[in-house]
Amino acid sequence: MTVLIERGPLTLERWDVDAGEATGWRGHEAGESFLYVIDGEGALELPDGRRALAPESVVWLEPGDRYRLEGGPAGLAVLAATANDEGGET
Repeated sequence: MTVLIERGPLTLERWDVDAGEATGWRGHEAGESFLYVIDGEGALELPDGRRALAPESVVWLEPGDRYRLEGGPAGLAVLAATANDEGGET
């Protein structure tokens, strides 16, 4: 994981998952997140099942969602943007 931006209410990270590897379970309690597949393919595992990820896939995650990523045959590169709920209004 590489943190690209961590400013105010937004954190942007890049996650690279090697072929056949998986991240640990991830999640956060505050704010919402979205994942965007920038390269490769793989799978998103949620407590209720798995979903295939292909280039340009987008996944929206609510606060409290738990998930992990698995790299496909060529690996998986994902941008993850997280809005940290600071209790302010937009």
